[in-house]
Amino acid sequence: MPDFPGLARAIIPRAQSQAPAVRFDWVQLTKETMRTTLAGEIDLAMVFGPETLPEGLEAQVMPSETRATFLRGDHPAITDWGPDQWTRWPNLQVVTGNASRSPAEAANLSGAATRVIGARIPGFSGVAPLLAGTNMMATLNKLALHGDVGRFGLRAMPPLVQQPPLVVRFVW
Repeated sequence: MPDFPGLARAIIPRAQSQAPAVRFDWVQLTKETMRTTLAGEIDLAMVFGPETLPEGLEAQVMPSETRATFLRGDHPAITDWGPDQWTRWPNLQVVTGNASRSPAEAANLSGAATRVIGARIPGFSGVAPLLAGTNMMATLNKLALHGDVGRFGLRAMPPLVQQPPLVVRFVW
């Protein structure tokens, strides 16, 4: 499963109540994720990107996700929310193990306003605590911070820059 701790807190107890012997592996998404799923080492994987699936795997595309720009609840940008905030305040970027370019990066390359990267981190589990203690913002799929917005005193605002859709699939 991806590095979405809030989503894990919602899914794991329910799954364990229905299948007490179920095991979840919280692993970095890599190119190996597809290979290990095909080999039966992973029963169900949540993967991102439009890459072609290897023969033998099936997938269900998740409904269109909703993005938000997350930031500290009392962040100064909230009072004057608009596209110029994208370049004014530092952004937090999550760099995952897969080769897919982030939608925010694609928006930068397509001529949208260039954001300033304040920090790059290797996983989503560090996003909420880092945003709560800084003036950084992060534009992410809402699943990434499921359950963490209230827990860390964050706000979810409309994204400041339009980004291409992100394909999210469950693969088995």
